[in-house]
Amino acid sequence: MHAHAERGLHAVFRLQGNANTAFDAFIQSDRHEALVTLAPTADARRQQPAADWRPPRVRLVKYTVGQTVFSLATTLLDAALYRGPDFDRLYRGR
Repeated sequence: MHAHAERGLHAVFRLQGNANTAFDAFIQSDRHEALVTLAPTADARRQQPAADWRPPRVRLVKYTVGQTVFSLATTLLDAALYRGPDFDRLYRGR
């Protein structure tokens, strides 16, 4: 996510459990959207100590298809332009 933000590229990622405390809290919540600021992990700082770590803002989106709940992180922050329900099609078409 940091590499995409550094390059000014937009991204959509499926969230994995135990990847980040903000992600975990969102996955376990009843919320369908949230904006969070991502700080680099200690491991990332060790791997790239000279990197300019400006924490990116990301939008977390949750939607359901059938019985499956999908949780995504994206740099597409504008909820009016990129609506939550559109992420099902966007994620599948990546």
